[in-house]
Amino acid sequence: MTFALEFINKQGLTLIIKQIEKGTCKGTVLAHTLLSFVELMEPGIVSWDVLNGEFITRVANLVNTAQEAQVTQAALSILENVILNSTEGYSQVEREIPITSLMTHLQAASVVQQNAVALINALLSRADVTKRRSLAQTLTSKQVRTVIQNNILQTGASSGAEMAHQLYVLQTLMLGLLEQRMLTKMDPQDQDGHDKIKELRRIAFDSEGAGSLRGVQGFTRDYKKLGFKNDINPALDFTETPPG
Repeated sequence: MTFALEFINKQGLTLIIKQIEKGTCKGTVLAHTLLSFVELMEPGIVSWDVLNGEFITRVANLVNTAQEAQVTQAALSILENVILNSTEGYSQVEREIPITSLMTHLQAASVVQQNAVALINALLSRADVTKRRSLAQTLTSKQVRTVIQNNILQTGASSGAEMAHQLYVLQTLMLGLLEQRMLTKMDPQDQDGHDKIKELRRIAFDSEGAGSLRGVQGFTRDYKKLGFKNDINPALDFTETPPG
């Protein structure tokens, strides 16, 4: 802390920021420069609002292009902090970082994956409802789910405490979007809702059209097995919120 304060007072942080903005550092030197910046900002001595648009654009470009793992890791961490700790940074990062770039990093080394998920969480947490739903729709696409399944969940990368935490935060943010729907009562006249309940029963119990031979009593038993309290008219379960 004492060193960081003295270094900042001697304009050391300003020098590092300028070096990053100019793009003069490459490779290992760039990685150490970015990591030094992150560590100097960590104590909270300097506000993240000191960073200008040029700096954010430079760091975003590092995320959007192929770099050494340490460079990408640090760049992702910087952008996460810009979103969470600066006044105006979110909108610029949101514009400059396409989800395709983050998908690429979800297939990289574990430490890069972790920071990529953390950045996704930051974007979700600061977005308005409309943008959050749009981002969530992309994240729940088959392509992204497959990437997460194959490169994080099945590789053991999710077993680390920090990655597990980031995945938990991601899941919480995604499920939070469903809260309003969860607390909305089903309209008894909603034919689509009735059809979905019937489809659920069909998927669970019917095979090769056998469901048409089960009759009303068979359907009632099926709904009861599925956990519905109103097994004669399961739609009634959704007239209370949350259902169940």
